[in-house]
Amino acid sequence: MPKHAKQQHEALGVAGRAAIGNKLDWILSAIGRSLNLFAYSGLDVKVVSYGGSNPEIARFIRRYNAA
Repeated sequence: MPKHAKQQHEALGVAGRAAIGNKLDWILSAIGRSLNLFAYSGLDVKVVSYGGSNPEIARFIRRYNAA
């Protein structure tokens, strides 16, 4: 990323997934694809949750960061 470029931040969450009917594995797969597509874009991505951390999401993040 050029020195003069401003770093962009993005927060991702899975709020409302039950109401919409999407399964968590589908959502995490979509997030993973997006992270891979924009891996070198300079985006600073944070996964957020309301209330508390979901263990499945925490495992996904650990696996993604380790790759």
